[in-house]
Amino acid sequence: MFVFALGAENIIGGMVLVPFAIDKDFDFWKNATEEQRKAKMEETKDVIYPEKCFSQKEIKEAEKFDQEYHAKLDAELAEAEARKQYVPKCPTCGCPDIEKISAGAKAVDVALFGLWGSNKRKLQFRCKNCGYEW
Repeated sequence: MFVFALGAENIIGGMVLVPFAIDKDFDFWKNATEEQRKAKMEETKDVIYPEKCFSQKEIKEAEKFDQEYHAKLDAELAEAEARKQYVPKCPTCGCPDIEKISAGAKAVDVALFGLWGSNKRKLQFRCKNCGYEW
């Protein structure tokens, strides 16, 4: 849970403590060494604990919001993973813009060139980019 103490207002959310939000000099945290940051966090540790700033009801509401938010993010991630399905690509140029060779096109090819002169009867896909058929 992070707490921003800006003047008299307190805002709750997330699951990370952000003690530097209490300090008015934000540049300190950009330019400080690791030792200086640790020392500053030690100085402000009593201020940043949510139990001292918020009621149990507010903390539970924030935790509930946090759980719902993370559940939503997990669902969106699972949906994005589900969309990552296999997409066939042209073996020549790698373009995913391909089409299936229709039965009508195969029949016309057989009618024009005969059963032994037609090679389309064995093929399944045609690349719209380079025209390669496989």
